[in-house]
Amino acid sequence: MLRSLVRAGRPIRAATGDGPGDLLRARIRDRERARRQRRDPSKDEFFVPTPESSKWLDTVSWPMVLGAVALTLFAKLLMMEHDATSQERLERKMKDAPPEQGTIRMLSREEWDAIQEVRPRTPFESKFARANARIRSGEPVKLLFLLAVNSMEALFLKFRNLDAYPKINEDFYRRTLSGGIITIASSIIMFLLFISELRELKVVFAFGFLHSLGFICDFRVLRGLYLHAVTETKLVVDTLTGEKLRINFDITFPALSCSTVSLDAMDISGEEHLDVRHDVIKKRLDSHGNAIESRQDGIGSPKIEKPLQRHGGRLEHNETYCGSCFGAEASEEECCNSCEEVREAYRKKGWGLSNPDLIDQCKREGFLQKIKDEEGEGCNIYGFLEVNKVGGNFHFAPGKSFQQSNMHVHDLLPFQKESFNISHKINKLAFGEYFPGVVNPLDGVQWVQQTPYGMYQYFIKVVPTVYTDINGHTIQTNQFSVTEHFRNDDIGRLHSVPGVFFFYDLSPIKVTFTEAHVSFLHLLTNVCAIVGGIFTVSGILDAFVYHGQRAIKKKMEIGKFN
Repeated sequence: MLRSLVRAGRPIRAATGDGPGDLLRARIRDRERARRQRRDPSKDEFFVPTPESSKWLDTVSWPMVLGAVALTLFAKLLMMEHDATSQERLERKMKDAPPEQGTIRMLSREEWDAIQEVRPRTPFESKFARANARIRSGEPVKLLFLLAVNSMEALFLKFRNLDAYPKINEDFYRRTLSGGIITIASSIIMFLLFISELRELKVVFAFGFLHSLGFICDFRVLRGLYLHAVTETKLVVDTLTGEKLRINFDITFPALSCSTVSLDAMDISGEEHLDVRHDVIKKRLDSHGNAIESRQDGIGSPKIEKPLQRHGGRLEHNETYCGSCFGAEASEEECCNSCEEVREAYRKKGWGLSNPDLIDQCKREGFLQKIKDEEGEGCNIYGFLEVNKVGGNFHFAPGKSFQQSNMHVHDLLPFQKESFNISHKINKLAFGEYFPGVVNPLDGVQWVQQTPYGMYQYFIKVVPTVYTDINGHTIQTNQFSVTEHFRNDDIGRLHSVPGVFFFYDLSPIKVTFTEAHVSFLHLLTNVCAIVGGIFTVSGILDAFVYHGQRAIKKKMEIGKFN
């Protein structure tokens, strides 16, 4: 016990005659006394006091005061409106009351007895109940029914007090000429705007009418009666790679013959397509632009197998004949049995055919005479190209093309002409399939050459496009924008290849068009907005005109209006 009493920080007490219980109670009293002495009253407070603002209206109180004032004014307006309505109802009752109402007369004995027999109306009865109605104690079902009826009438009365559109007696209406004119104008505007909202539904309503007659049984058509489609546009990054780009074209050259013009395509990856013939059709045109018969050996037409083209350029029966390529042979066994084969061999070598009349094959086939016969003719070229989905160009130019010293060269020597008229008309040009709403800026474009030398260039920016119709069918296509430039050579000799060049580049951003349904509720909302907006504006205009007329009339009556 001495060890428990002698502790650090505690006083040593002398042993007395008190027992252990007394010592424990004394120790508890000492602890309570010490705890009360060390307590800080400020630390026991849960809410920290804040100093009051010196302003009696701070930023928080202003909205509260304004809200209270507005609520009070609104309540006052409601009370005034209720008093006015009550007064109007009382005046109407007094006006419609029968003449004998309100007079005083003596009652007979029978009338007094009848009044005495009528039981006073209880608080649970309606004031519209029959005067001689009685509630019998033996009919609790009728009592409950009457209580329910009275409760419903009280509820209906409450709802009637909430009517935001109080009805006015027709005797208080006043119709004016200005109001009639404003009403007619507002009705016409409403009708026109309503028709504009329904312009996309005219076909749909026709299908709905046929469906109602039983001619169409597809639910999607019936659904179209309530829905119409709108197109949503979105821009995303084009992540598709390794695709092909289809170029559809239809171009007319009124002053270039079909044997003169050729089509080449190349891209920045180094791939080239020279003198393209596959999927390309040539159509000869006369000087008036009318189509004339085409020869079977033109571009895009089936190739006729000639006897000298069999068995590697040798005759089938006479193996001793083999036409010379005039130094352009790739091997000793190669034969050139036609003028076209000689020109092709020269093209592969990168040579120009300067004197076709010295070539036996060209002389025999009348190559120069054919060119002279086609003088003054035009050519319509149409078809499509499949190229890599990278930047590049394709062009229409006279003469066969070939590569010489890493340069793209056209052989114009066989034509023995100094200038070429590259006037042209682009009937159609599209990079991909057509889709609803597409606008190709070069369709129908026509250009007429005014100078004898030059090159016409189109710089095209192709934008990948994805179109998804209402049925989920997707079309992968492209749109494009274009700028034009004519490169003129003022000097008499040619510095650039005469022709029509289309340089195209692809955009990294893809446009997606998606057709989506718009519900009938959207149409209903637009119609309600049209009707409500025009009705409100016309009401404000009518009130302005009416009160203005009244003010002018009052001034005229008192002689203050000049």
